Amino acid sequence: MPWQGKSAKWELVDAPLGINIVGSRWTYQLKHNTSGAITCYKAHLVAQGFTQATGIDYDATFTPVVKFTSNHTVLALAVHNNWEVHQVDIKNTYLNARLTETIYMRQPLGFVPLGSKEQVC
Repeated sequence: MPWQGKSAKWELVDAPLGINIVGSRWTYQLKHNTSGAITCYKAHLVAQGFTQATGIDYDATFTPVVKFTSNHTVLALAVHNNWEVHQVDIKNTYLNARLTETIYMRQPLGFVPLGSKEQVC
């Protein structure tokens, strides 16, 4: 049974032997307008990736960062050419990144279809 949401896609399968099954959890959020009235209810399903082990469930992690000398060069060019410089902090850069690994996750609470209680996403 495939399921596809806005940014996720999974299929219910039998759990393979010897594979770590990652837990899942719902998080809820209310959006308010300027007067304080609720305008939107949001629910997000998150995988509990902290249960994964390095070398077993994944090989490496990395975060691309800018070299210090590259930053200095760009700032020097900005000063020399009288350019405006802006700083941006992107908090959810990897939120919707494509995974190359297959991850097995427990079915979310309240989502378990009849007859597939033992299956995983």
